Amino acid sequence: MGKIFIINDTNVTGGVDATHDLGTSTLTWRHCYLSGTITVGTVSATGAIIGSGTLTIGTVSATGNIVGSATLTISTGTIVAAKITATTGSFTALLTAGTASVSGAIIGGTTITVGTVSATGNIVGDSTGSGFYLKEGTNASMGTVTLVSGTANVVTTKVTANSRIFLTAEGTGAIVGALGVGTRSAGTSFSIQSSSALDDRNIGWIIFEPA
Repeated sequence: MGKIFIINDTNVTGGVDATHDLGTSTLTWRHCYLSGTITVGTVSATGAIIGSGTLTIGTVSATGNIVGSATLTISTGTIVAAKITATTGSFTALLTAGTASVSGAIIGGTTITVGTVSATGNIVGDSTGSGFYLKEGTNASMGTVTLVSGTANVVTTKVTANSRIFLTAEGTGAIVGALGVGTRSAGTSFSIQSSSALDDRNIGWIIFEPA
């Protein structure tokens, strides 16, 4: 039989790569104290994952809470937790192809960046000045457009047959009318119309989708 553990002045390593375990499901270690970096493929926790340093992993699965006061980085993978709480520092979940699925609340003290957030509870900005930010640009879900002769066409692939489109006039004009969404082409564009053909205001718009 080969060596199970190799102990030297620098490291404690397994005798064979990716072969031996530390503890079992019924005979576990109690605490692990580390001041450096933990690098793993999957973290599965029945309690809480609390980070004050850096945790870099592929997948986080926790039936308890994820609490971060430093950096949590997910390169590609999934976060599943009862609650994600960002306190101080840079708490960032970077999912280039993944989902944050939370049964409770997402509470952000700084920035939480994900591909998709699915929450059965609440997304809470619990400090004064917290806000909701959407990037504008090509094929965006929010933007502005200027009416010409009381009408404008907004080109965006985000519009669907079920989209809820909200409009707000920015500024005043000499002659204004009531605003409404006209025709729409799912995945292509929608139109904004004013009851006045002389309406030339700048109109802000935002698209929401029913869940």
